[in-house]
Amino acid sequence: IWKLCKLTFRDREGRVDRSDRSFNISVVIKHPELEYCVDRKYIVQIMKRIERLIKEKNYPINFPLEIRWVHSDDIDLSPSYNRESCYVTCCTYNIEVISQNYFHELEKIFAEFEGRPHWGKTHYLSEKDLRKLYPRWDNFKSIRKLLDPSRTFSNSYLDRTLGF
Repeated sequence: IWKLCKLTFRDREGRVDRSDRSFNISVVIKHPELEYCVDRKYIVQIMKRIERLIKEKNYPINFPLEIRWVHSDDIDLSPSYNRESCYVTCCTYNIEVISQNYFHELEKIFAEFEGRPHWGKTHYLSEKDLRKLYPRWDNFKSIRKLLDPSRTFSNSYLDRTLGF
C-alpha cells in the first residue's frame, strides 16, 4: 500500500496529519471525484485491487488516492454507519471517458466490500443498490416522507438515489 500511495504524491513523501491540514488545498482544475467508505478491515485488499486495476488498464491517474480513517457513527444514511471505516477518494483530471471507465471499474471493487458512496461525489448507484447498503434505509425513508411529503426538496439526483 505504501508503495502505491507514495507513487501518487507529488512530493513523493507520505504525511500523516489532521484532515484540515492534509486535505485543505486549493485545486483550480476541474476534476471528478469518486469516494467510497468501506469497513477498514478491507482496506489492504481494496488498495491492492485498485493498484492492479490501474496497472492492468493502464489508466493515466494524475491525482493522489486519498485515504482517511473515520470512526463509526449511528446516523441512518452515514457511509460510516455502524462500522469503523476508511474512505478512499479517487480523482482524475477532467478526461471524461477515462474518468467514467475508471470510476465504473472502481465501483465494482467497492461493491465487493459493501462500499458506501460519499453522497456529494460521483457515483452511479440507484435506490435499489443503496437500499442494500444501509440497514436503517426504511427508517430514513419514513422520516423523509414525514418531513417532505410533497417532495419539495427533491431533484433528479435524489429521485435516482432515494426514490420517490
